[in-house]
Amino acid sequence: MTMIAKIWPSPVPVMRENAISKSGLVGITFDVGTRASVVSGGVLEDNPLGAIFLRGTGNIVQSTWFEGNGKANGGFAIRVSASAKSSRILTSLFSDNGILDKSLSTARCYNTAVTFPPLLSDNCP
Repeated sequence: MTMIAKIWPSPVPVMRENAISKSGLVGITFDVGTRASVVSGGVLEDNPLGAIFLRGTGNIVQSTWFEGNGKANGGFAIRVSASAKSSRILTSLFSDNGILDKSLSTARCYNTAVTFPPLLSDNCP
């Protein structure tokens, strides 16, 4: 399946139980103006530039499975830009993927890495 989802600046879009694979680029992109949006319960795999690129404010990724993403960028499933504020990455499972987080305000909580690379440490309050 080839799918690219772009979450536009709008109030609270939610993507639940999604499967995004082999997008050709990035699976899901949160724009700078996107706020309080949620990706939950999905499977994102084999997206060459990563599964999710987070920008914006208060966006959440939770209970999602990541595998084989980011082969063109060092194996990162989720990239969080420096401009992202108060993002949350919660209870997700990473198989051979990692998180590249350039924001100082991202909360990473209760995530699990199945294989290499090791995940960034949880930093829950």
